[in-house]
Amino acid sequence: MSANENGSMRDKMPGVTAFIDECRDAFGAAEVNSWIREGLKDGSFWAEENGHTVGVKQEMTGDRTSLAQWLKGSDTIERDEARRQANERKEKWYR
Repeated sequence: MSANENGSMRDKMPGVTAFIDECRDAFGAAEVNSWIREGLKDGSFWAEENGHTVGVKQEMTGDRTSLAQWLKGSDTIERDEARRQANERKEKWYR
């Protein structure tokens, strides 16, 4: 399903798009966008939420982990979140 097909993917898959936005903030939009593009081409990207699907679900085997599980507790994500929160506090202070 594409973003133009039956409405916005942001409306249909808010959790997925929020996660992708966080990845873009942490790793850069160009990098994450290229991961998604390549993943859609080679079949390694798949997302599903609220009955909507993007990509093709691969058969899961015991040695596979979801991206959410892999990134949970990631030092990069944790540092980025701490940096984001510090910037928000700083912005509030200077208002």
